[in-house]
Amino acid sequence: MMANGQTVLAPENIEKTLEGEIDRLSIKYNVASSTSRAIITCESQMYGSAINYNRLPDGTVWSEDRFYFQINDYYHKDTMTRLGLDYYNEWDSLEYGFILLSTQGRSPWNASSGCWSKLI
Repeated sequence: MMANGQTVLAPENIEKTLEGEIDRLSIKYNVASSTSRAIITCESQMYGSAINYNRLPDGTVWSEDRFYFQINDYYHKDTMTRLGLDYYNEWDSLEYGFILLSTQGRSPWNASSGCWSKLI
């Protein structure tokens, strides 16, 4: 696309970044970016492909937590699907984390509050 003799990228051609998405979604869902960054830092060390497997005492995997907010499939996969979000997509998972923050506050991440409460 050309505008005033300059090449302008269409939105779909602009690379998503974690920082850019945190800023965008913080505004969209009216969530403090400092809160989301703190939780993401503690949950995944801001590592987009982080996966944690939750195991029973015998070692059997019963659920998994994925991506930046470590969204659990057992508790959230069906809801994400109903919202049109793909549990296996890191950007959809990030958006769902903001949906949770905007509707439930920090409580879904109470287990890691000892970490993120120090960062807010």
